[in-house]
Amino acid sequence: MRALLSAAGPLPGSRGRLRLLVAVTVLTAVASVAAAEALARAVLEPTPAALVVLAALVAVRGLAGATRDGVAGSAAAAVATEARANLLRVQTRRAARPGDPDRAAGSDAALLGAGVDGLSDAVAVALPRMVTGVVLPLLVLGRVAVADPRSALVVLVGLVLVPVFMALVGRNTGERTRERLGELGRLGGVFADVLRALPGLRVLGVADDQAGVVRHWSHAYRRATMRVLRTAFLSALVLELLASLSIAVVAVPIGLRLLDGTMPLVAGVIVLLLVPEAFAALRAAGASAHETADGLAVLDRLEVGESDVGGVRPDPVAVVGRNRGGGPAPVPGGTAPPGPIGAASHDPAGAGAGAAAGVGAGVGAASPPDPSGAVVELVRIRAGWEPGRPVLDGFDLRLEPGTCTALLGPSGCGKSTVLAVLAGLLEPEAGEILIDGAPVGDLSGDRWRAHLGWAPQSPQLTGTTVAEALRLADPAASDDRLWAALAAADVDHVVAAAPGGLYAPLLFSTGERHRLGMARALLRPSGLLLCDEPTAHVDAGSEARVLDRRPPGVTMLVATHRAAVAARADRVVHLTSLAVAS
Repeated sequence: MRALLSAAGPLPGSRGRLRLLVAVTVLTAVASVAAAEALARAVLEPTPAALVVLAALVAVRGLAGATRDGVAGSAAAAVATEARANLLRVQTRRAARPGDPDRAAGSDAALLGAGVDGLSDAVAVALPRMVTGVVLPLLVLGRVAVADPRSALVVLVGLVLVPVFMALVGRNTGERTRERLGELGRLGGVFADVLRALPGLRVLGVADDQAGVVRHWSHAYRRATMRVLRTAFLSALVLELLASLSIAVVAVPIGLRLLDGTMPLVAGVIVLLLVPEAFAALRAAGASAHETADGLAVLDRLEVGESDVGGVRPDPVAVVGRNRGGGPAPVPGGTAPPGPIGAASHDPAGAGAGAAAGVGAGVGAASPPDPSGAVVELVRIRAGWEPGRPVLDGFDLRLEPGTCTALLGPSGCGKSTVLAVLAGLLEPEAGEILIDGAPVGDLSGDRWRAHLGWAPQSPQLTGTTVAEALRLADPAASDDRLWAALAAADVDHVVAAAPGGLYAPLLFSTGERHRLGMARALLRPSGLLLCDEPTAHVDAGSEARVLDRRPPGVTMLVATHRAAVAARADRVVHLTSLAVAS
């Protein structure tokens, strides 16, 4: 209860409603005790005055209870609104920091959804119960002490044992619930990562692996949830047993004393009516302790100023494509010097090995031709992202083998659309794609994408380390080849300076992450390399080095709006809206 009331710290706007809720709940508990005593006297001495008093107290109790429920709903809505606003501010601050701005977006979504819902339920239901569980037993104990001190001593022992057990159970339940919320955050983070990275993962041929990744974290969340449920059921059973035994220990002696006439009837009835109310309030408070755990986790995040539940990247066993092709296990701290990429990086045989596991459903028996050393042509292509609104209309393009062609034009002219068509991410409405004059069939399968290198405009790096993110392109790549690809993307010195080198976590700036995406594309054995704004967020010096180190013998298509990038290409194609001039 104290933790819930501390919401006045991270949620100062809800302070007044929470205090009003506590006050109304205390009033309801006082009315409940007074009504129970009035009932006992009205049953034993049913005079008109006693009945009037009973009716009045019952009405007061009902009105107080209705008011409490209304205030609880209002306070819960206010707390939920303020908590969501604060969590969104935390996410905004994180987005402004260097590194991966979307790193914990999925876990934040879990907090904004299930976490804040749990906080709302805690305020609406658990907080009134817990206040009642504190106030009502004390009122009952005081009234029983006046009516029968001997019974009050027995009640005191029971009322002490139940909270002690509740504290022990609450500690265990809190740990279990934090684990469960952490697993939910991780599941949300993994799912969000998969959705953001799905276009690039399709090109890399590892999109089908994502079902196993999500399944792994779903099972982890299910196991954590079952642990919480087991703890809740067992603790509820023990609480019920302890409360029932306490009531029996009080009731049996009272019954015997009433039979032999050593206890006044009015006192005995008052005690028998009040004691079950006290233990019922404690049982309800104990049950509510489980319901508050999710809400308390949200308050923890608000107090520290950032929501980091589930922000930890998945373990290596669950990293997308981690062990496909038998990639070597990471050696923390390994920092091999960079070396040349060499022919192995773009060997067609290596391409077959790297893509063998990615041959997916939906691909016909005949494989699309390999673009390595071939002329790639787009003929009269009509394509767009919305039906009836083409971005390209009658678009023609010819890519000579081993050359670099730049698509130059302003934002929105269709450069990324051309790359998406060639990558098989967007099916054209009309036109043909030819490889050495032969029409290409289905471009949406992994057999075609096995021949492609892909550097999107906003690369999504999945995995826990630099090495894991790069080996999505070629799981069998050695550390030397990783360093060579990093050097070609002019980011090797950044990785070498990071703690852990190749096995450093993915905490880099936007420009550095962009170059890591370029290194991943260069690492992949490919005959056609597609780059969308490859030097975005990169300084002029790094831009020149990246373009000068492009792999020899590979056909390269670069989409850019920068004339300096286009000047280093073998051919420049200028794009305007629905028109092409070369």
